[in-house]
Amino acid sequence: MPIVTARIHAFYDRQFRNVAGTWPSQVWTSLLRSEPDLDGLGATEFTSADFVEYSRIATTYGSPASRAISNSVAALFASAATMGVQRVATHFGVHSSLTPTAGDMIAWGRLTSPYTIGAGSLVNFPIGSLIIDDLGTA
Repeated sequence: MPIVTARIHAFYDRQFRNVAGTWPSQVWTSLLRSEPDLDGLGATEFTSADFVEYSRIATTYGSPASRAISNSVAALFASAATMGVQRVATHFGVHSSLTPTAGDMIAWGRLTSPYTIGAGSLVNFPIGSLIIDDLGTA
């Protein structure tokens, strides 16, 4: 799962140049229908037009180990009970804001396999399944 370029640059500035910066106190996970680039751009995020209950969800991560970090609490998206057309989630994003028009993408990852979301679907990421494990090198 790549960490987006802007976050890597902020890390470098903080660690090697002592440039002050801010880090979010909470991160939010989104479902994506396409893969973003290393700048976190170009992805199509699900919206309430895809299924009424959709919203980014607050996600908690554990302590890093072996150059990786993963969710320490299950991440559960609301059931898509009111949905007309099925949609396929291929990736997930980690953001600094609950609101899609605020904040920025911090990192993103590819789902182990695409997930088809239809009426009554339950999207659940068990503990340890949302993994951030590299700095986005190609």
